Amino acid sequence: MKLGVFRGQKAVNTAIILEMSEIKPQKILICRTDKIGDVILTFPVITALRKTFPGAHIGYLCREYTRKVLEGTPGLDELVVFDPEAHKGPQGIIALSRLIRAKHYEAAVVLYPRPGIALALFLAGIKVRIGTAYRWYSFLFNRKVSLHRKNSLKHELEYNLDLLAPLSADTSSKEIRLFLSEAEKKEGREFLEKHGLAGKSIISIHPGSAVSVLNWPIEKYRGLTESLIKNGTYSVLLVEGKGEERLTGKILDGLAVKPAVLPGTADIRQVAAVLAGVSLHISSNTGTMHLAAAVGTRTLSFFNPTKAVSPARWGAWGNNGVSVLPGRAECVDCRPECPDYNCMDRISVDEVLRKITSLLGSGRKAS
Repeated sequence: MKLGVFRGQKAVNTAIILEMSEIKPQKILICRTDKIGDVILTFPVITALRKTFPGAHIGYLCREYTRKVLEGTPGLDELVVFDPEAHKGPQGIIALSRLIRAKHYEAAVVLYPRPGIALALFLAGIKVRIGTAYRWYSFLFNRKVSLHRKNSLKHELEYNLDLLAPLSADTSSKEIRLFLSEAEKKEGREFLEKHGLAGKSIISIHPGSAVSVLNWPIEKYRGLTESLIKNGTYSVLLVEGKGEERLTGKILDGLAVKPAVLPGTADIRQVAAVLAGVSLHISSNTGTMHLAAAVGTRTLSFFNPTKAVSPARWGAWGNNGVSVLPGRAECVDCRPECPDYNCMDRISVDEVLRKITSLLGSGRKAS
């Protein structure tokens, strides 16, 4: 029977399901080659594949800088590193296809569609290649799922799970959890103790963000930091991303009492271990938001009103987090020429302080 394209996210052809249920791949490759938060939102995919194929070898194609997020994850047998420089262009794609072919994977699920990845899997001769149906290069997939993620009708985590339909995987579990070793947990506690934060109600603040995200103004982050320090109810920890020393300096400049700083030199697992010990993490829609949620810490996150990056699709998952938007109509796109381009400035420090008081009144305390 020739396999066709799925005609909708819910109405999946019964004959296709029956055919696919007979496929029991022994080696499966998950492909997600973008950022930290995106990778964290694929944890339930790993769980689903392991539950459905308990004896299979499951690998994950990721970037070097997201590899650490996946280390120690139950259900994963192998991490395969995608290098965006070494694996670009015709020769790079061929090199990637040879790397994958040598590992003898039978099925691959492309969660972050990119033509180079799709072509590499095709050239590697992987028998079952699963991907979205509506890209110009979707002909390179032989198991297609109809997804329109741009409409943001559901969470990215759920879209990821939808792509497992061709394998009839059990997608009932949607839990996200980053597994830390006892040594890593100890290191996180020692950092907090060293800076006099252990046993206190701690608020961590990360003022940096991805360039694609319109963030809360740095002046507001500084005002929030100063207000929290003066209030004295909570201890404050400033989280610095890699290369964000300038932002840290802008917040610290002129403060009479300076908060502790987790420097940008800390690796992602060290950041996770520290965030596991705080009461609330404040940031934009960025990797540390998802990292905090993955270790069970509540989040207060700033989102701009652009549809493609809405909290409905990209919000923190499973930690009772709160998303804060500027209170204006949803935008199709965010452009500098927009007369309300600085709409994030509408969110006041006082509004955020009120939300913090509400959250920590019923939220998890530092342990």
